[in-house]
Amino acid sequence: MQSYSLLQRTLFERTLKRALEIVGDEQRLARRLRVPQSDLNAWLRGAEKPPTAAFLTAVDIVVGADELRPVHVAFERRRRPRHQSTHAS
Repeated sequence: MQSYSLLQRTLFERTLKRALEIVGDEQRLARRLRVPQSDLNAWLRGAEKPPTAAFLTAVDIVVGADELRPVHVAFERRRRPRHQSTHAS
C-alpha cells in the first residue's frame, strides 16, 4: 500500500465513488478509466492510491456530468451569398 494522507484518501475515494454513481457500475467505470476492475476495487476501498491519469479521468467524469445536456451551437446565417467583388476603379 502506498502512503498518502487521509485527506488525499478521502478525496480519491469520494471522486471515484461519484464517478461510479455517474457511469452506473464498476465494470463501466473500469473501462472508462482503462484499468483492471481489481485495481478499481482497491482504489474504491482506499487500499491503494489510484494513478494520477486514472484519478484525473474520474474527475473529468464527475465534472462533465453536468455538461451532458445537448449543446446548442449558434451558426452565423448569411442573408446573401458571399460574392467576390469586382470593383472597377
